[in-house]
Amino acid sequence: MNSELRMRQRSFLGALGLSGALACCQEARRESGYIWRPCEQKLERNKAQQRESKLMQPEGYLSVASILSGFGVTVLMFRIQRELDVRERHPDWPNWLARADYLILASIFVSLLLVVLPIVSIEDPGEVVLAFSAGSCAAAVVLLAAYPLAILDHYRIELGAKRKGKRNKGEPGETIIVIVGAAIAVVTALMIILVRLNVLQELG
Repeated sequence: MNSELRMRQRSFLGALGLSGALACCQEARRESGYIWRPCEQKLERNKAQQRESKLMQPEGYLSVASILSGFGVTVLMFRIQRELDVRERHPDWPNWLARADYLILASIFVSLLLVVLPIVSIEDPGEVVLAFSAGSCAAAVVLLAAYPLAILDHYRIELGAKRKGKRNKGEPGETIIVIVGAAIAVVTALMIILVRLNVLQELG
C-alpha cells in the first residue's frame, strides 16, 4: 500500500515538473516573440488578401465605367443638339463634330466595350480581364480630362484666342491636344495593365 502511494506521488511530482518545464519554455518563447510570429504572419497574409480582394472587385470597375460613359453620352447629346440648332438657324452653314468630340466618343467606347461588356459577359472575370478593365477606366479618364482643353481651343476661348478667320473642324491646337491626350491614355492603360499583371516586377 505504501509502495503504491509512493509511486503515485512520484508520478504526480514528475507530471508537475514536466508541466513546469513546459510553462517555462512557453514563457521564454513568448518573451522572444516566437509564438506570436506565426500569428502575425497569418494576420498580415489575411490583410493582404483583403486588400487584393477590394482592388479586384469587378463592381468597382463597372461603377467607374458607368459614370464615365454616362457623362460622355450627356456631353455628346448636348453637342449634337447644338449642331442641330445651328443647322435650323443657318441651313447653309457646315455641320460637324469637332475633333475634341472624338475624345468623348473614344471615352464612351472604351468604357462600354472594354470594361462593361467583358465584365458582364464573362461569368467569373479573372485577373487578366480585371487588369484590362482597370487600364481602360484610366484611359477613359485621361480622354475626358483632355476634352475641356481641346474644346476650348476649338472655340478659341482662352486657348487659341489669337487665331483669326473661320473655324475649322479641327483647329491646330485642338488637334495637338487630341493626339497628345489619346497617346497619354494609351500609355497609361498599358502601364496599369502591365503593373496589374506583374510583368514589370518580373522584368525588374
